[in-house]
Amino acid sequence: SRPSLSDRSMYPNFFRTIMPDTSFNGAWVAIAKAIHQSSLACVIGTNMESMASALKTQAGLQGVELVGNELSGEVVAGFRGML
Repeated sequence: SRPSLSDRSMYPNFFRTIMPDTSFNGAWVAIAKAIHQSSLACVIGTNMESMASALKTQAGLQGVELVGNELSGEVVAGFRGML
């Protein structure tokens, strides 16, 4: 579900059967807002930079603060906290 696969100039014959992961970020932030959360923390895989970037953008647009610290030394390898 990599968002980069939606780039038709690079993958003209690739057709999605599911939405890219980044399409859910706005909804996740909206849910946090709906339950009156002013901040949000996320643990995300290190190979999901596009997801992290999209989540940060949506949080900014919706006025929700992303909080947390680097967690790579505290959780399973390949995952980190996202600021």
